[in-house]
Amino acid sequence: MINKLKKDIYNNRLAICLIIAYLVLMQAMFSTLCPIKAIFNVNCPGCGLTHATIYMFQGQFENAFKENYTVFLWWGFIVLFFIDRYVHKFKINIFPAVLIFVSVITLARFVLIYLFKIN
Repeated sequence: MINKLKKDIYNNRLAICLIIAYLVLMQAMFSTLCPIKAIFNVNCPGCGLTHATIYMFQGQFENAFKENYTVFLWWGFIVLFFIDRYVHKFKINIFPAVLIFVSVITLARFVLIYLFKIN
């Protein structure tokens, strides 16, 4: 498991470095990591996920839920992916369906908040 993770990190080192550079530059230039927020000055469907993740890891699940309740779906997806990739390969590939489901819920939340003012 550790060797496979190390190999994945090594094989994707350029992408990882570019993502880190992007995050540093966005934060330095626009005080936000979100390109939609930086360009259009509106929240995107994923806004609040970073804060929600921090709250979640601190055990403040209520605050995480209030910030962006889809964080639990996204982290569930990440955990399933990690298990499939590094621990035990699933017999069927569920990831496209799960990714579509989580994305649709995230977009629905966005629509409810901005079009109907429902949080």
